[in-house]
Amino acid sequence: MSQGVSVAFCRLLAACVWLVGCNWSVHAQALPNPDDASRTPEAAAVAAAAAAASIDPDSGEALRIGLMTVSPGSVYWQSFGHNAILVENTVRQEAQLYNFGTFDFDQPNFLLNFLRGKMLYRLAAGAPARDLNMYAEEGRGVQLDWLNLTPDQRYAVAEMLAQNALPEHAEYRYDYFVDNCSTRVRNVIDAVLNGAARDQLQVRSEGATYRRLALQYGATVPWMAVGMDLGLGRHADRPISFFEQAFVPEQFRRFALEVQNPELGDSEPLITDSLQLVEPQVELRAASMPGVWIFAALCAAMSALWWWMAGAAPGLRRSVAAWVGILVSLVSTVIGAGLIALMTATDHSMAAANENVLLFLPTSLLLVRAFWQLRRGDNRAGQIWAWVGVLAGAAALLLKLDGDAQANGYWLALMLPWHTAVWFRIARPMA
Repeated sequence: MSQGVSVAFCRLLAACVWLVGCNWSVHAQALPNPDDASRTPEAAAVAAAAAAASIDPDSGEALRIGLMTVSPGSVYWQSFGHNAILVENTVRQEAQLYNFGTFDFDQPNFLLNFLRGKMLYRLAAGAPARDLNMYAEEGRGVQLDWLNLTPDQRYAVAEMLAQNALPEHAEYRYDYFVDNCSTRVRNVIDAVLNGAARDQLQVRSEGATYRRLALQYGATVPWMAVGMDLGLGRHADRPISFFEQAFVPEQFRRFALEVQNPELGDSEPLITDSLQLVEPQVELRAASMPGVWIFAALCAAMSALWWWMAGAAPGLRRSVAAWVGILVSLVSTVIGAGLIALMTATDHSMAAANENVLLFLPTSLLLVRAFWQLRRGDNRAGQIWAWVGVLAGAAALLLKLDGDAQANGYWLALMLPWHTAVWFRIARPMA
């Protein structure tokens, strides 16, 4: 009898010590420590309960799976943000962060592969503390969402990631829109949900497009936004589903909050608990453009000014107009050749069928001689290429009648007045 009372008293004392320890932990650490994502009060409580229940450390019962979302940063390649999957073993008090966004600058033909859209990325696994410290130093926020999964689903995630992180499986062909570090995270979660995420998100859309999201997140780096807008073809302008919007990490988290796990019931959300591991410190400012009609009016006025200067008597004004024409022709030639190369010689999935090639014709190079002779009042050279330019611009304008037309209004506003002014000055006899 006394022995039973002693055992009961010892158990009660141990329970009190454990509760006091948990209570001290909650008060001593109101927010998670960015140096170790696994040492949260909740994790300590789960670990203690697991130890008491003798949970198998190699089972799904011992695991927790988290979606880590990193906010955009100030460097151009950080503009879209980032995400990763955290696998925590609550019994062993170990955590691994699986990151699909790793690449090697020293890989063979890195620059050539980048230009051709044949980038090789790989899945890397490591302790979360290093990455969290790096994001904190960059001033980027980190959000951790614990996923509401069954033990079998948690084990499946851990096993899938561990296998894919092996050197022979780690590399994959990267695509900026349809197969990037965020869509890979989405696909892992969708796989353990037996396609439930796709089923719930693929049928919903808010009218967003790849171009619109790319420009929204790229607007903090103006030169990058301009390059993307110029290089994306008409396929980037079709409305995409919530599931496809997951190529942007913040967008995936936004919609993951609405996903339900059918293995737990129709009303059980995928995300049950969220933690702010690192507060964002960087304030990003997006560049803005005037309305397309205001921009068109400005471009039309500049083209009209060029037309007037090119028609002036031989002298400074006509010489300036000639040199401007030569410069625009050379730039247009380079851009047009680059767009054709993107469409025909690369694997960039969203560069195909780019209507901007009608506005930036490589044949513009053939107008250089005409602009050179314009200085002396001779506009006979290049008349046919002036016709080609204005007709191609008109074709680009007519394509706007198509319901699936490319969203290139700014480029039309820039180049169509120019082609018209050149046609009036080069393709018609001078007075």
